[in-house]
Amino acid sequence: MRILAGQRFDKEKVASADGRILLRCWEDYVFEGELAEAVVLPKACVKSHLPGDAGWRLLVNFGDYIGLLRLGGHTVEIRSKKLDSHGFDQLLRQITDRISNLPFDVNAPAFVPFSRDALNERDRIYHALVYLRWAMRFRSPALKESWGQVSADPHRTLVREERRAAPWDVRGVTPRTLERIASHPETWASVASGSPLMSTALAQSLVDPQGRHYFPHEVVEVVAETCLDTPENRFAKHFLAVARELLERADAVLSAVAGSDAGLVEEARALAEELRAMEATPFLRDVGQMQRFPAHSQVLQKRAEYRDLLLHYQALVLAASYPISADDLTRIIETKSASLLYEYWCFFEMAEQLSQLLGPPVTGLVASGDQLHATLGEGLKLEFAGGAELHYNRSFARSGSQWQTYSVPLRPDIVLRLGDALHLFDAKFRIDRWDIPGDESQQELEAIEADDRAGVASKSWWKNADIHKMHAYKDALRSGGAKAATVWVLYPGSEFVFYDEGGAKLSSPQDLDAGASGVGAIAANPVGSSALSQCGAVLARLISQAAQLSSYAMNA
Repeated sequence: MRILAGQRFDKEKVASADGRILLRCWEDYVFEGELAEAVVLPKACVKSHLPGDAGWRLLVNFGDYIGLLRLGGHTVEIRSKKLDSHGFDQLLRQITDRISNLPFDVNAPAFVPFSRDALNERDRIYHALVYLRWAMRFRSPALKESWGQVSADPHRTLVREERRAAPWDVRGVTPRTLERIASHPETWASVASGSPLMSTALAQSLVDPQGRHYFPHEVVEVVAETCLDTPENRFAKHFLAVARELLERADAVLSAVAGSDAGLVEEARALAEELRAMEATPFLRDVGQMQRFPAHSQVLQKRAEYRDLLLHYQALVLAASYPISADDLTRIIETKSASLLYEYWCFFEMAEQLSQLLGPPVTGLVASGDQLHATLGEGLKLEFAGGAELHYNRSFARSGSQWQTYSVPLRPDIVLRLGDALHLFDAKFRIDRWDIPGDESQQELEAIEADDRAGVASKSWWKNADIHKMHAYKDALRSGGAKAATVWVLYPGSEFVFYDEGGAKLSSPQDLDAGASGVGAIAANPVGSSALSQCGAVLARLISQAAQLSSYAMNA
Protein backbone atom coordinates (compact mmCIF):
# COMPACT_ATOMS: atom_id res chain seq x y z
CA MET A 1 0.00 0.00 0.00
CA ARG A 2 1.22 3.49 -0.89
CA ILE A 3 -0.02 6.86 0.38
CA LEU A 4 0.51 9.80 -1.97
CA ALA A 5 0.32 13.48 -1.09
CA GLY A 6 1.18 16.84 -2.60
CA GLN A 7 -0.74 19.08 -4.97
CA ARG A 8 -0.49 16.51 -7.76
CA PHE A 9 -0.24 13.50 -5.43
CA ASP A 10 3.33 13.03 -6.63
CA LYS A 11 4.98 12.56 -3.22
CA GLU A 12 4.90 9.35 -1.24
CA LYS A 13 4.41 9.72 2.49
CA VAL A 14 7.23 8.33 4.61
CA ALA A 15 7.15 6.93 8.11
CA SER A 16 8.31 8.93 11.09
CA ALA A 17 11.09 7.81 13.41
CA ASP A 18 8.76 5.64 15.51
CA GLY A 19 7.46 3.76 12.46
CA ARG A 20 4.19 5.64 12.06
CA ILE A 21 3.01 7.31 8.86
CA LEU A 22 1.92 10.83 9.81
CA LEU A 23 -1.05 12.40 7.97
CA ARG A 24 -2.98 15.63 8.44
CA CYS A 25 -6.70 15.89 9.03
CA TRP A 26 -8.73 17.81 6.43
CA GLU A 27 -6.14 17.06 3.73
CA ASP A 28 -6.60 14.87 0.62
CA TYR A 29 -4.47 11.78 0.05
CA VAL A 30 -4.40 9.02 -2.52
CA PHE A 31 -4.23 5.47 -1.19
CA GLU A 32 -3.28 2.81 -3.71
CA GLY A 33 -2.38 -0.85 -3.58
CA GLU A 34 -2.65 -4.28 -5.17
CA LEU A 35 -5.97 -6.10 -5.28
CA ALA A 36 -4.64 -8.69 -2.84
CA GLU A 37 -3.94 -6.03 -0.22
CA ALA A 38 -6.90 -5.76 2.14
CA VAL A 39 -7.22 -2.28 3.61
CA VAL A 40 -10.30 -1.25 5.58
CA LEU A 41 -10.86 2.50 5.74
CA PRO A 42 -13.69 4.30 7.54
CA LYS A 43 -16.43 4.77 4.94
CA ALA A 44 -16.84 8.47 5.65
CA CYS A 45 -13.17 9.03 4.79
CA VAL A 46 -13.30 7.69 1.23
CA LYS A 47 -14.22 10.55 -1.11
CA SER A 48 -14.05 8.62 -4.39
CA HIS A 49 -12.54 5.70 -6.28
CA LEU A 50 -9.88 6.81 -8.77
CA PRO A 51 -8.91 5.15 -12.03
CA GLY A 52 -5.66 3.22 -11.98
CA ASP A 53 -3.63 0.84 -14.10
CA ALA A 54 -4.05 -2.06 -11.68
CA GLY A 55 -5.20 -2.75 -8.14
CA TRP A 56 -7.21 -0.09 -6.33
CA ARG A 57 -6.85 3.68 -5.94
CA LEU A 58 -8.84 5.84 -3.48
CA LEU A 59 -9.06 9.56 -2.80
CA VAL A 60 -9.16 9.84 1.01
CA ASN A 61 -9.78 12.73 3.41
CA PHE A 62 -9.99 11.96 7.14
CA GLY A 63 -11.92 15.14 7.95
CA ASP A 64 -11.47 15.98 11.64
CA TYR A 65 -10.56 12.39 12.60
CA ILE A 66 -7.55 12.32 14.92
CA GLY A 67 -6.04 9.05 16.07
CA LEU A 68 -4.23 5.83 15.15
CA LEU A 69 -5.27 3.40 12.42
CA ARG A 70 -3.84 0.04 11.37
CA LEU A 71 -3.90 0.10 7.57
CA GLY A 72 -2.28 -2.50 5.34
CA GLY A 73 0.27 -3.52 7.95
CA HIS A 74 1.18 0.11 8.69
CA THR A 75 0.39 2.31 11.67
CA VAL A 76 -1.04 5.59 10.45
CA GLU A 77 -1.48 8.57 12.77
CA ILE A 78 -3.81 11.38 11.72
CA ARG A 79 -3.03 14.71 13.37
CA SER A 80 -4.10 18.31 13.12
CA LYS A 81 -1.76 21.26 13.40
CA LYS A 82 -2.98 21.64 16.96
CA LEU A 83 -3.71 18.13 18.17
CA ASP A 84 -2.33 14.60 17.87
CA SER A 85 -3.79 11.30 19.13
CA HIS A 86 -2.22 11.80 22.56
CA GLY A 87 -3.70 15.28 22.79
CA PHE A 88 -7.12 13.95 21.75
CA ASP A 89 -7.08 11.42 24.58
CA GLN A 90 -5.88 14.11 26.97
CA LEU A 91 -8.87 16.31 26.09
CA LEU A 92 -11.26 13.44 26.70
CA ARG A 93 -9.61 12.81 30.07
CA GLN A 94 -9.81 16.48 31.02
CA ILE A 95 -13.53 16.53 30.22
CA THR A 96 -14.11 13.50 32.45
CA ASP A 97 -12.05 15.09 35.20
CA ARG A 98 -14.09 18.31 34.99
CA ILE A 99 -17.41 16.42 34.95
CA SER A 100 -16.50 14.40 38.03
CA ASN A 101 -16.43 17.62 40.06
CA LEU A 102 -19.74 19.04 38.82
CA PRO A 103 -23.16 18.34 40.38
CA PHE A 104 -24.85 16.72 37.38
CA ASP A 105 -26.42 13.92 39.42
CA VAL A 106 -27.86 16.23 42.06
CA ASN A 107 -31.46 15.15 41.36
CA ALA A 108 -30.69 11.52 40.50
CA PRO A 109 -32.06 8.59 42.54
CA ALA A 110 -29.62 7.36 45.14
CA PHE A 111 -28.51 4.01 43.78
CA VAL A 112 -30.05 1.39 41.53
CA PRO A 113 -28.75 -2.04 40.53
CA PHE A 114 -27.03 -2.22 37.17
CA SER A 115 -28.87 -4.33 34.63
CA ARG A 116 -26.80 -6.80 32.62
CA ASP A 117 -29.09 -5.97 29.67
CA ALA A 118 -27.39 -2.59 29.49
CA LEU A 119 -24.12 -4.29 28.50
CA ASN A 120 -25.44 -4.48 24.95
CA GLU A 121 -26.21 -0.76 24.67
CA ARG A 122 -23.50 1.00 22.68
CA ASP A 123 -23.95 4.36 24.40
CA ARG A 124 -23.66 2.69 27.81
CA ILE A 125 -20.51 0.88 26.66
CA TYR A 126 -18.81 4.04 25.44
CA HIS A 127 -19.74 6.03 28.56
CA ALA A 128 -18.24 3.21 30.63
CA LEU A 129 -15.06 3.07 28.53
CA VAL A 130 -14.40 6.79 28.83
CA TYR A 131 -15.16 6.81 32.55
CA LEU A 132 -13.16 3.69 33.42
CA ARG A 133 -10.11 4.92 31.49
CA TRP A 134 -10.16 8.02 33.68
CA ALA A 135 -10.90 6.14 36.91
CA MET A 136 -8.16 3.56 36.36
CA ARG A 137 -5.48 5.74 34.81
CA PHE A 138 -5.85 9.31 35.98
CA ARG A 139 -8.05 9.63 39.06
CA SER A 140 -6.43 9.96 42.45
CA PRO A 141 -6.73 7.53 44.10
CA ALA A 142 -6.96 5.31 41.06
CA LEU A 143 -9.39 2.42 41.09
CA LYS A 144 -6.51 -0.04 41.50
CA GLU A 145 -5.33 1.77 44.64
CA SER A 146 -8.81 1.69 46.17
CA TRP A 147 -9.08 -2.01 45.39
CA GLY A 148 -5.65 -2.62 46.94
CA GLN A 149 -6.94 -1.20 50.23
CA VAL A 150 -10.07 -3.36 50.05
CA SER A 151 -8.13 -6.56 49.35
CA ALA A 152 -5.60 -5.80 52.11
CA ASP A 153 -8.34 -5.52 54.74
CA PRO A 154 -11.69 -6.75 53.42
CA HIS A 155 -14.76 -6.17 55.51
CA ARG A 156 -15.54 -9.07 57.85
CA THR A 157 -18.44 -9.93 60.08
CA LEU A 158 -18.77 -12.29 63.06
CA VAL A 159 -21.18 -15.11 62.33
CA ARG A 160 -22.49 -17.15 65.28
CA GLU A 161 -23.25 -20.75 64.48
CA GLU A 162 -23.82 -24.01 66.30
CA ARG A 163 -21.34 -26.83 65.99
CA ARG A 164 -21.21 -30.32 67.43
CA ALA A 165 -17.95 -31.39 69.02
CA ALA A 166 -16.51 -33.90 71.43
CA PRO A 167 -16.49 -32.50 75.00
CA TRP A 168 -12.71 -32.23 75.05
CA ASP A 169 -12.78 -30.13 71.80
CA VAL A 170 -15.17 -27.51 73.12
CA ARG A 171 -13.59 -24.04 73.12
CA GLY A 172 -15.57 -22.63 75.99
CA VAL A 173 -18.29 -23.64 78.44
CA THR A 174 -21.14 -21.27 79.19
CA PRO A 175 -24.35 -21.69 81.21
CA ARG A 176 -26.09 -22.19 77.88
CA THR A 177 -23.73 -25.10 77.07
CA LEU A 178 -24.57 -26.82 80.34
CA GLU A 179 -28.28 -26.20 79.85
CA ARG A 180 -28.18 -27.86 76.43
CA ILE A 181 -26.29 -30.87 77.82
CA ALA A 182 -28.84 -31.33 80.58
CA SER A 183 -31.82 -31.02 78.25
CA HIS A 184 -30.55 -33.53 75.64
CA PRO A 185 -30.09 -36.91 77.34
CA GLU A 186 -29.84 -38.55 73.92
CA THR A 187 -26.25 -37.22 73.76
CA TRP A 188 -25.24 -38.98 77.00
CA ALA A 189 -23.18 -42.14 77.21
CA SER A 190 -22.99 -44.30 80.36
CA VAL A 191 -19.74 -44.20 82.30
CA ALA A 192 -18.16 -47.36 83.70
CA SER A 193 -17.50 -47.32 87.41
CA GLY A 194 -13.71 -47.39 86.99
CA SER A 195 -13.57 -44.72 84.27
CA PRO A 196 -11.56 -41.55 84.96
CA LEU A 197 -14.65 -39.60 83.85
CA MET A 198 -16.37 -40.66 87.06
CA SER A 199 -14.25 -38.10 88.90
CA THR A 200 -15.62 -35.22 86.87
CA ALA A 201 -18.31 -32.94 88.28
CA LEU A 202 -20.35 -33.40 85.07
CA ALA A 203 -20.49 -37.22 85.44
CA GLN A 204 -21.38 -36.85 89.09
CA SER A 205 -24.26 -34.57 88.10
CA LEU A 206 -25.68 -36.72 85.28
CA VAL A 207 -27.18 -39.61 87.27
CA ASP A 208 -30.38 -41.58 86.54
CA PRO A 209 -32.75 -42.96 89.21
CA GLN A 210 -30.94 -46.30 89.08
CA GLY A 211 -27.64 -44.62 90.06
CA ARG A 212 -25.97 -44.93 86.67
CA HIS A 213 -23.63 -42.08 85.75
CA TYR A 214 -23.41 -40.48 82.32
CA PHE A 215 -21.11 -38.21 80.34
CA PRO A 216 -21.99 -36.44 77.02
CA HIS A 217 -20.30 -37.90 73.96
CA GLU A 218 -21.22 -34.76 71.96
CA VAL A 219 -21.69 -31.12 72.91
CA VAL A 220 -23.48 -28.46 70.87
CA GLU A 221 -21.77 -25.10 71.27
CA VAL A 222 -22.26 -21.68 69.70
CA VAL A 223 -19.09 -20.28 68.15
CA ALA A 224 -18.35 -16.96 66.44
CA GLU A 225 -16.44 -17.14 63.13
CA THR A 226 -15.18 -14.29 60.97
CA CYS A 227 -16.88 -14.32 57.58
CA LEU A 228 -15.84 -12.60 54.32
CA ASP A 229 -19.07 -13.39 52.50
CA THR A 230 -20.66 -10.04 53.37
CA PRO A 231 -23.07 -7.90 51.32
CA GLU A 232 -20.33 -5.29 50.89
CA ASN A 233 -17.83 -7.80 49.48
CA ARG A 234 -20.51 -9.28 47.23
CA PHE A 235 -21.11 -5.77 45.90
CA ALA A 236 -17.37 -5.27 45.31
CA LYS A 237 -17.19 -8.55 43.41
CA HIS A 238 -20.23 -7.57 41.34
CA PHE A 239 -18.78 -4.15 40.51
CA LEU A 240 -15.52 -5.62 39.22
CA ALA A 241 -17.42 -8.10 37.03
CA VAL A 242 -19.68 -5.40 35.57
CA ALA A 243 -16.75 -3.07 34.84
CA ARG A 244 -14.77 -5.87 33.19
CA GLU A 245 -17.73 -6.99 31.08
CA LEU A 246 -18.31 -3.42 29.90
CA LEU A 247 -14.69 -3.13 28.79
CA GLU A 248 -14.84 -6.50 27.03
CA ARG A 249 -17.96 -5.33 25.21
CA ALA A 250 -16.18 -2.08 24.28
CA ASP A 251 -13.34 -4.12 22.82
CA ALA A 252 -15.79 -6.25 20.80
CA VAL A 253 -17.82 -3.28 19.53
CA LEU A 254 -14.82 -1.16 18.59
CA SER A 255 -13.08 -4.09 16.89
CA ALA A 256 -16.15 -4.53 14.69
CA VAL A 257 -16.20 -0.87 13.60
CA ALA A 258 -14.21 -0.24 10.43
CA GLY A 259 -11.31 2.10 11.07
CA SER A 260 -11.54 2.11 14.87
CA ASP A 261 -8.67 3.72 16.70
CA ALA A 262 -6.20 0.92 17.38
CA GLY A 263 -4.83 2.51 20.54
CA LEU A 264 -8.29 2.72 22.11
CA VAL A 265 -8.99 -0.96 21.39
CA GLU A 266 -5.68 -1.96 22.96
CA GLU A 267 -6.35 0.16 26.03
CA ALA A 268 -9.81 -1.37 26.50
CA ARG A 269 -8.17 -4.80 26.48
CA ALA A 270 -5.45 -3.72 28.91
CA LEU A 271 -7.98 -2.27 31.34
CA ALA A 272 -10.12 -5.42 31.16
CA GLU A 273 -7.02 -7.48 31.97
CA GLU A 274 -6.34 -5.32 35.05
CA LEU A 275 -9.88 -5.93 36.26
CA ARG A 276 -9.51 -9.68 35.70
CA ALA A 277 -6.43 -9.57 37.93
CA MET A 278 -8.46 -7.78 40.63
CA GLU A 279 -11.20 -10.41 40.34
CA ALA A 280 -8.56 -13.08 41.04
CA THR A 281 -7.90 -11.65 44.53
CA PRO A 282 -7.91 -14.72 46.85
CA PHE A 283 -10.49 -13.51 49.39
CA LEU A 284 -13.15 -13.29 46.67
CA ARG A 285 -13.18 -17.10 46.45
CA ASP A 286 -15.13 -17.08 49.71
CA VAL A 287 -17.59 -14.43 48.48
CA GLY A 288 -20.89 -15.28 46.81
CA GLN A 289 -22.88 -13.47 44.14
CA MET A 290 -24.75 -10.26 44.95
CA GLN A 291 -28.46 -10.97 45.31
CA ARG A 292 -29.56 -7.62 46.75
CA PHE A 293 -27.94 -4.21 46.42
CA PRO A 294 -26.75 -3.10 49.91
CA ALA A 295 -27.99 0.45 49.47
CA HIS A 296 -28.04 1.26 53.21
CA SER A 297 -24.70 -0.26 54.15
CA GLN A 298 -22.71 1.98 56.48
CA VAL A 299 -19.51 0.28 55.33
CA LEU A 300 -20.12 1.36 51.73
CA GLN A 301 -20.99 4.85 52.88
CA LYS A 302 -18.17 5.44 55.39
CA ARG A 303 -15.13 3.25 54.66
CA ALA A 304 -13.13 5.29 52.16
CA GLU A 305 -12.03 2.43 49.89
CA TYR A 306 -15.49 0.87 49.73
CA ARG A 307 -17.03 4.31 49.22
CA ASP A 308 -14.74 4.82 46.21
CA LEU A 309 -16.01 1.59 44.66
CA LEU A 310 -19.56 2.72 45.31
CA LEU A 311 -18.96 6.07 43.61
CA HIS A 312 -17.41 4.37 40.58
CA TYR A 313 -20.39 2.04 40.40
CA GLN A 314 -22.77 4.97 40.64
CA ALA A 315 -20.94 6.70 37.79
CA LEU A 316 -21.47 3.64 35.59
CA VAL A 317 -25.12 3.29 36.57
CA LEU A 318 -26.03 6.96 36.32
CA ALA A 319 -25.17 8.23 32.88
CA ALA A 320 -25.72 11.77 34.18
CA SER A 321 -22.31 11.47 35.79
CA TYR A 322 -20.96 11.73 32.24
CA PRO A 323 -23.44 14.05 30.52
CA ILE A 324 -22.40 13.68 26.89
CA SER A 325 -25.13 12.54 24.57
CA ALA A 326 -24.95 8.99 23.25
CA ASP A 327 -24.79 10.07 19.61
CA ASP A 328 -22.04 12.58 20.29
CA LEU A 329 -19.97 10.16 22.32
CA THR A 330 -20.32 7.56 19.56
CA ARG A 331 -18.93 10.11 17.09
CA ILE A 332 -16.09 11.00 19.43
CA ILE A 333 -15.15 7.35 20.06
CA GLU A 334 -15.73 5.85 16.61
CA THR A 335 -14.88 8.72 14.27
CA LYS A 336 -12.53 10.55 16.64
CA SER A 337 -14.24 13.84 15.80
CA ALA A 338 -11.88 16.54 17.02
CA SER A 339 -14.40 19.32 16.27
CA LEU A 340 -17.09 17.80 18.48
CA LEU A 341 -14.65 16.97 21.26
CA TYR A 342 -13.36 20.54 21.14
CA GLU A 343 -16.91 21.90 21.63
CA TYR A 344 -17.37 19.84 24.81
CA TRP A 345 -13.90 20.69 26.03
CA CYS A 346 -14.58 24.41 25.63
CA PHE A 347 -17.82 24.15 27.61
CA PHE A 348 -16.29 22.30 30.54
CA GLU A 349 -13.19 24.50 30.53
CA MET A 350 -15.45 27.58 30.70
CA ALA A 351 -17.30 25.90 33.57
CA GLU A 352 -13.95 25.46 35.33
CA GLN A 353 -13.00 29.10 34.74
CA LEU A 354 -16.37 30.28 36.08
CA SER A 355 -15.97 28.03 39.13
CA GLN A 356 -12.71 29.79 39.94
CA LEU A 357 -14.36 33.21 39.55
CA LEU A 358 -17.79 32.58 41.11
CA GLY A 359 -17.34 29.43 43.18
CA PRO A 360 -18.57 25.93 42.32
CA PRO A 361 -21.89 25.65 40.48
CA VAL A 362 -24.87 25.27 42.78
CA THR A 363 -26.80 23.02 40.38
CA GLY A 364 -26.13 21.04 37.25
CA LEU A 365 -29.14 20.11 35.15
CA VAL A 366 -29.62 17.90 32.11
CA ALA A 367 -32.71 18.53 30.00
CA SER A 368 -33.85 14.91 29.92
CA GLY A 369 -32.68 11.51 31.04
CA ASP A 370 -33.18 8.74 33.57
CA GLN A 371 -30.94 6.62 35.75
CA LEU A 372 -29.52 4.75 32.76
CA HIS A 373 -29.41 7.45 30.10
CA ALA A 374 -28.79 11.17 29.82
CA THR A 375 -29.05 13.48 26.86
CA LEU A 376 -27.52 16.80 26.00
CA GLY A 377 -30.00 17.70 23.29
CA GLU A 378 -30.93 21.08 24.70
CA GLY A 379 -30.54 22.71 28.03
CA LEU A 380 -27.50 21.34 29.83
CA LYS A 381 -27.19 24.12 32.34
CA LEU A 382 -24.89 25.06 35.20
CA GLU A 383 -26.13 27.63 37.68
CA PHE A 384 -23.65 29.67 39.71
CA ALA A 385 -24.03 31.98 42.70
CA GLY A 386 -25.52 35.33 41.81
CA GLY A 387 -27.75 33.91 39.09
CA ALA A 388 -25.08 33.32 36.44
CA GLU A 389 -26.01 30.53 34.02
CA LEU A 390 -23.87 28.56 31.58
CA HIS A 391 -25.72 26.60 28.87
CA TYR A 392 -24.50 24.06 26.35
CA ASN A 393 -26.21 23.64 22.97
CA ARG A 394 -29.06 25.99 23.87
CA SER A 395 -31.67 26.22 21.06
CA PHE A 396 -33.23 29.54 20.04
CA ALA A 397 -36.58 29.24 18.23
CA ARG A 398 -38.96 31.75 16.61
CA SER A 399 -41.75 31.18 19.13
CA GLY A 400 -42.84 29.20 22.16
CA SER A 401 -39.64 29.71 24.11
CA GLN A 402 -37.91 32.29 26.27
CA TRP A 403 -34.88 31.75 24.02
CA GLN A 404 -35.88 33.37 20.76
CA THR A 405 -34.64 34.22 17.28
CA TYR A 406 -36.53 36.44 14.87
CA SER A 407 -35.40 34.31 11.89
CA VAL A 408 -34.37 30.67 11.49
CA PRO A 409 -33.67 28.45 14.54
CA LEU A 410 -30.10 28.81 15.79
CA ARG A 411 -28.07 26.92 18.36
CA PRO A 412 -24.79 28.44 19.57
CA ASP A 413 -22.48 26.02 21.35
CA ILE A 414 -22.28 27.92 24.66
CA VAL A 415 -24.45 30.63 26.20
CA LEU A 416 -23.42 32.59 29.29
CA ARG A 417 -26.15 34.63 30.96
CA LEU A 418 -25.04 37.32 33.40
CA GLY A 419 -28.04 39.25 34.67
CA ASP A 420 -29.87 40.61 31.63
CA ALA A 421 -26.90 40.22 29.28
CA LEU A 422 -26.23 37.26 27.01
CA HIS A 423 -22.72 36.30 25.92
CA LEU A 424 -22.50 33.66 23.18
CA PHE A 425 -19.56 31.42 22.27
CA ASP A 426 -19.07 29.10 19.30
CA ALA A 427 -16.21 26.59 19.35
CA LYS A 428 -14.41 26.20 16.01
CA PHE A 429 -11.63 23.64 15.81
CA ARG A 430 -9.92 25.33 12.90
CA ILE A 431 -7.44 28.15 12.35
CA ASP A 432 -5.90 30.27 9.60
CA ARG A 433 -2.14 30.36 9.27
CA TRP A 434 -1.81 32.17 5.97
CA ASP A 435 -5.00 34.18 5.38
CA ILE A 436 -4.12 36.71 8.04
CA PRO A 437 -7.18 38.82 8.92
CA GLY A 438 -6.97 42.57 9.27
CA ASP A 439 -3.99 44.72 8.48
CA GLU A 440 -1.02 42.54 9.52
CA SER A 441 2.04 43.32 7.44
CA GLN A 442 3.72 41.28 4.72
CA GLN A 443 6.84 41.16 6.87
CA GLU A 444 4.88 39.44 9.66
CA LEU A 445 3.52 36.91 7.19
CA GLU A 446 7.05 36.15 5.97
CA ALA A 447 8.22 35.74 9.57
CA ILE A 448 5.39 33.28 10.29
CA GLU A 449 6.24 31.27 7.17
CA ALA A 450 9.88 31.11 8.28
CA ASP A 451 8.83 29.91 11.77
CA ASP A 452 6.60 27.26 10.25
CA ARG A 453 9.40 25.90 8.05
CA ALA A 454 11.69 25.78 11.08
CA GLY A 455 9.06 24.00 13.21
CA VAL A 456 8.78 26.96 15.58
CA ALA A 457 5.37 27.70 17.08
CA SER A 458 4.03 30.89 15.55
CA LYS A 459 0.86 32.94 15.45
CA SER A 460 -2.43 31.51 14.22
CA TRP A 461 -5.71 33.32 13.63
CA TRP A 462 -9.44 32.78 13.68
CA LYS A 463 -11.21 32.36 10.35
CA ASN A 464 -12.98 35.45 9.08
CA ALA A 465 -15.98 33.31 8.04
CA ASP A 466 -16.50 32.40 11.69
CA ILE A 467 -16.56 36.07 12.71
CA HIS A 468 -19.22 36.62 10.04
CA LYS A 469 -21.40 33.96 11.70
CA MET A 470 -21.01 35.68 15.06
CA HIS A 471 -22.65 38.78 13.57
CA ALA A 472 -25.68 36.63 12.68
CA TYR A 473 -25.91 35.34 16.26
CA LYS A 474 -25.62 38.84 17.71
CA ASP A 475 -28.28 40.24 15.43
CA ALA A 476 -30.87 37.45 15.74
CA LEU A 477 -30.73 36.00 19.26
CA ARG A 478 -32.34 37.21 22.47
CA SER A 479 -33.72 35.81 25.72
CA GLY A 480 -36.62 37.35 27.62
CA GLY A 481 -36.05 40.65 25.83
CA ALA A 482 -32.30 40.65 26.52
CA LYS A 483 -30.15 40.71 23.37
CA ALA A 484 -26.69 39.27 22.94
CA ALA A 485 -24.09 41.72 24.21
CA THR A 486 -20.94 39.94 23.02
CA VAL A 487 -20.47 36.99 20.67
CA TRP A 488 -17.19 35.08 20.42
CA VAL A 489 -15.39 32.47 18.39
CA LEU A 490 -13.38 30.01 20.52
CA TYR A 491 -10.57 28.55 18.43
CA PRO A 492 -7.25 26.70 19.05
CA GLY A 493 -4.96 29.52 17.99
CA SER A 494 -2.95 32.27 19.64
CA GLU A 495 -4.49 35.69 18.89
CA PHE A 496 -7.26 37.68 20.58
CA VAL A 497 -9.53 40.23 18.91
CA PHE A 498 -12.73 42.10 19.73
CA TYR A 499 -14.57 44.35 17.30
CA ASP A 500 -16.64 46.81 19.31
CA GLU A 501 -19.85 48.20 17.82
CA GLY A 502 -18.38 51.64 18.26
CA GLY A 503 -15.68 50.82 15.74
CA ALA A 504 -12.76 50.03 18.04
CA LYS A 505 -10.62 46.93 17.48
CA LEU A 506 -9.25 45.52 20.76
CA SER A 507 -6.29 43.14 20.98
CA SER A 508 -6.41 42.39 24.73
CA PRO A 509 -9.21 41.21 27.08
CA GLN A 510 -8.15 43.89 29.57
CA ASP A 511 -9.32 46.57 27.13
CA LEU A 512 -12.98 45.48 27.35
CA ASP A 513 -15.11 48.23 28.88
CA ALA A 514 -18.33 48.03 30.86
CA GLY A 515 -21.22 47.59 28.51
CA ALA A 516 -19.01 46.26 25.70
CA SER A 517 -21.00 45.15 22.68
CA GLY A 518 -19.59 43.43 19.63
CA VAL A 519 -18.00 40.28 18.23
CA GLY A 520 -14.59 38.74 18.72
CA ALA A 521 -12.35 35.71 18.88
CA ILE A 522 -10.70 34.08 21.91
CA ALA A 523 -7.75 31.73 21.63
CA ALA A 524 -8.60 28.59 23.60
CA ASN A 525 -5.81 26.18 22.85
CA PRO A 526 -6.13 22.75 24.51
CA VAL A 527 -2.39 22.04 24.27
CA GLY A 528 -1.23 25.15 26.11
CA SER A 529 -2.19 27.05 29.24
CA SER A 530 -1.28 30.54 28.01
CA ALA A 531 -4.19 30.78 25.59
CA LEU A 532 -6.63 29.58 28.25
CA SER A 533 -5.77 32.70 30.22
CA GLN A 534 -7.51 34.71 27.47
CA CYS A 535 -10.78 32.92 28.18
CA GLY A 536 -10.43 33.43 31.92
CA ALA A 537 -9.57 37.09 31.45
CA VAL A 538 -12.60 37.67 29.20
CA LEU A 539 -14.94 35.97 31.67
CA ALA A 540 -13.49 38.01 34.54
CA ARG A 541 -14.10 41.24 32.59
CA LEU A 542 -17.66 40.25 31.63
CA ILE A 543 -18.50 39.34 35.25
CA SER A 544 -17.00 42.59 36.49
CA GLN A 545 -19.01 44.54 33.90
CA ALA A 546 -22.23 42.76 34.93
CA ALA A 547 -21.59 43.67 38.57
CA GLN A 548 -20.95 47.32 37.63
CA LEU A 549 -24.09 47.55 35.52
CA SER A 550 -26.15 45.96 38.30
CA SER A 551 -24.75 48.49 40.78
CA TYR A 552 -25.58 51.39 38.44
CA ALA A 553 -29.15 50.14 38.05
CA MET A 554 -29.64 49.84 41.82
CA ASN A 555 -28.29 53.34 42.45
CA ALA A 556 -30.50 54.78 39.73
